[in-house]
Amino acid sequence: MLRSRVLAAVVCAGVFGMPCMAQFYPNYNLVGSPQVPGLYYGDTYAVDLNNDGIPDLVVNEYATGDLQPYFAVFLAKGDGTFWGPAWYQYSAVPHGDTGPGPVPMAFGDFNGDGNIDIAMVTGDNAITVYLGKGDGTFVNPWHSWILGIPSDQYFGQGLIATADFNHDGKMDLAVVGYGPSSNVVYILPGEGNGLFSKDVPVLTVPGEGAAAYWGVQQLLVGDFDNDGNADLGVMASVGIGNGNSGSMTPHILYGNGNFGFQDTTPISSTSEVVYRVGDLNGDGKSDLYSMDVGGLNTYYGLSGRTFLHRTQASIWGGVFSEASMADFNDDGHNDLVAITRNYTSTFLVFYLATGTLGQFEYQVWNVPNAASVPVGASGTVALPVVGDFNHDGKPDWALLGHTTSGSTIAYTGVNETAGELWSNCDYPRAQRGINLCSPAVVSGPTVNFTATAHALEPLRNIQLWVDGKKLGEQSHTWEGNGWFGASIPFGPGTHYGTYFGTGISSTLVQENFTFTVPSGCSAPAQAGVHICWPTNGASINATSVVVDANATVTGTLARMEVWVDGVKKYTETSTTALSAAVMVSPGTHTYTVFAVNTSGQVWSAATRATAR
Repeated sequence: MLRSRVLAAVVCAGVFGMPCMAQFYPNYNLVGSPQVPGLYYGDTYAVDLNNDGIPDLVVNEYATGDLQPYFAVFLAKGDGTFWGPAWYQYSAVPHGDTGPGPVPMAFGDFNGDGNIDIAMVTGDNAITVYLGKGDGTFVNPWHSWILGIPSDQYFGQGLIATADFNHDGKMDLAVVGYGPSSNVVYILPGEGNGLFSKDVPVLTVPGEGAAAYWGVQQLLVGDFDNDGNADLGVMASVGIGNGNSGSMTPHILYGNGNFGFQDTTPISSTSEVVYRVGDLNGDGKSDLYSMDVGGLNTYYGLSGRTFLHRTQASIWGGVFSEASMADFNDDGHNDLVAITRNYTSTFLVFYLATGTLGQFEYQVWNVPNAASVPVGASGTVALPVVGDFNHDGKPDWALLGHTTSGSTIAYTGVNETAGELWSNCDYPRAQRGINLCSPAVVSGPTVNFTATAHALEPLRNIQLWVDGKKLGEQSHTWEGNGWFGASIPFGPGTHYGTYFGTGISSTLVQENFTFTVPSGCSAPAQAGVHICWPTNGASINATSVVVDANATVTGTLARMEVWVDGVKKYTETSTTALSAAVMVSPGTHTYTVFAVNTSGQVWSAATRATAR
């Protein structure tokens, strides 16, 4: 695995009695988008709507002065701030709602055109789909009326989730039918054109009308056993609401790839109300995590369709939001971020993962004074969302807050941690695809493989296949992103490879390539760096530029680095024969290659070339 680590001094602070830890803490630059008149009531999602590889914000509900139900789209500018919003009003709300409360949303490509669409429940038995145009806007909504469910059931709370549950290449939906005595989870098979007409019942639990029951509270999608079939997490509650403490029973429905599910309850009933899903430990299996005033609970998915439960106490009492996941400090472990509120203040709390499952260290950020406490529709603390909002490969966070004048403002914490590299490769400038950084041109028998991927659903892994054989599989994934890095020796000749990015329901993104061993870039006779390409003054008809270089060093190599206009783009630690593709904007740039040995001696060479 190719990774660069630059050690930095860590300053520990005793915040609320926090112990001083040895964790590497990330740094953030707080930026704010222009204020928008209106009141924010509900949920925020980070999703790329305009195919530029940068997540945008979707907010539901967003209510203007007339309190009509809207969702709002804030398109990313690419520097951590956002345009907008553009408002989309919908005319109906689920059964039992008395006002413009938040209606959950599901995001996917429901008509197969490669653009993100939005699906919601907006009537008793109606599914509304806003088909995306690929530029951040949507056509007028399409409505599907599901007629097969019993007459006494309705899609009450609007719960909705999406995956390709039967591997036909069409995105399906999971919804909940609420009745007087039972709740039924249905799969709505996608027709591939943005419409849904059938229902497949997959789970029945007691409903609100049964004694002490309050029915299904959450729908989650993952692949908890890493078998390539999408699974469901269904959270059913007993006694929650109206002042009752109650409990939550997670039903894990393991899919068979053809709308069949095995219902299991491998996790003991808990008092938590809200769960989240993601691959916390990078093993390709989806995990669950939940937090409340008592602390953080993590449930790591296992191959035997069970879970490993770990718990960690909170640093102080208060109301916690749901948590979002990413590797914020580039140590190879996925971290969590949530907002918490005590009696007087609001804070961002980062749970920085350690090498021990379920054990995290803390980093605390004050929410800016310009924003009041961000709250959801029910008065709970709002969820921060994560994404690479400035396309530098580092995970950032964003949240919405309110000004004293009643306006809404989007705050972004742009990750400016120095010296870290995360993926070793720029992410694609598209919402779906793979960016192949290497191999491009190969020097010597050791071939470096680095790639990144975006997908429309959560990724399980990236696989490397060469000459018909699978040579590697890595699960460095977060929020639909993934990266891969490896160094493998090859014999002389031309080889044929493919990177596959595999989603939780086995949907694929892929990139084919060829490479030839060896390269003709020779090392200099004396200690130094030789850049074979690009040559000085070269004109290149591409913005993905191959940098091919070789070096001679005294002692032992520590790393080779490629910098473009003073910004580090690539790091290699195993060989002096470097070949990497770096993304640049059109124009003339300076390409500098450094070779560093373990004693700290540095050799370098530079060249200027124009990309068109």
